[in-house]
Amino acid sequence: MNRIASFLSVCVVAGSAYANSIVSQTTPNGAAYAGGCAGSSYFGGVANPGTSIPDGVSLAESSFVNCSQMTSAVGGVATAADANSGTSFAFPNVPFSNQFSVIAQAGAGMQVSLSDSGAPLDVFPGAAAGAGFNDSFIWSGATGTLLMPFTVNANLSVTNGEAVMELAATDNGNLITGADFTDFQNANGSTRFGDTQVTVDYEAGIWTADSTDPTVIANDQIILFAIPVTNGQAVNFGIWASFLINSGDADDTTVSVQMIDPPTIGYLGPGSEILPDGSEVAASPSDFGASASGFDYSQTYGTPEPGSIGLLLTGLGSLGLARRIRGSKPTGKTRI
Repeated sequence: MNRIASFLSVCVVAGSAYANSIVSQTTPNGAAYAGGCAGSSYFGGVANPGTSIPDGVSLAESSFVNCSQMTSAVGGVATAADANSGTSFAFPNVPFSNQFSVIAQAGAGMQVSLSDSGAPLDVFPGAAAGAGFNDSFIWSGATGTLLMPFTVNANLSVTNGEAVMELAATDNGNLITGADFTDFQNANGSTRFGDTQVTVDYEAGIWTADSTDPTVIANDQIILFAIPVTNGQAVNFGIWASFLINSGDADDTTVSVQMIDPPTIGYLGPGSEILPDGSEVAASPSDFGASASGFDYSQTYGTPEPGSIGLLLTGLGSLGLARRIRGSKPTGKTRI
């Protein structure tokens, strides 16, 4: 826990150092967002979920990364992919190569692939990506806190450096804190992903692989997001993820490999509800009205492996390789 706490205290500060646009507040209800960057210099800390990775790249670093992003139409699919490769200016010109591809659709979920091969001498060579969606539906159940279950499947692996995945929920575009955050902590305290809330005060699940824990496998792990609901009113919620891999920042010329593949995040079903008196009851399918995206939140789903998402992700990986650009990288620069 102390290792992750130390890491996140750096990442949250680093992620807010730039004027990232908050896509969780600008993405329409029923629409999805995907974006990311590959290269070096920028990848010293994971951005908060719901922010734009490309918009967070400062002008001084923009020439050292390749970025792409997309917001879908309502009910549509958002995709983004890019890659970067080359050699460092720093002697002995260590080669690097990294890529990301990400896809998201409201309700259906998210899939992403990131890989990096580089040395700390290149100054944070790596890749970062963000994805998520906003959606809404009329709630016909009792007023209280809805525990919405999402499942996560992911493999994080490193031979050096770091690989981080963070998954969070929003209410009206804002990361959820307050009483619902307490319900979230209580609901997820015994789940296997562990260290759910360390140095952050919003609902988030966090997975980290580094040199002390080089392989993290999340198989069918379930996270319950606590969403406030009021009878007869719209539930405006979002699910957002951020991903980061990097080789570090040092004089080390040893080439290492980092990978996050293939994170799949999806909705499981109606879940349960915490009532004002503290009791918990099963949510009924009839509690869920039609959603803005057209996704049916009243149904129960298995582990998400949407065929269309999987096929598109494969295509995005090919696109990223096709767009691989050979470039030069800075020396002596550290992440702010």
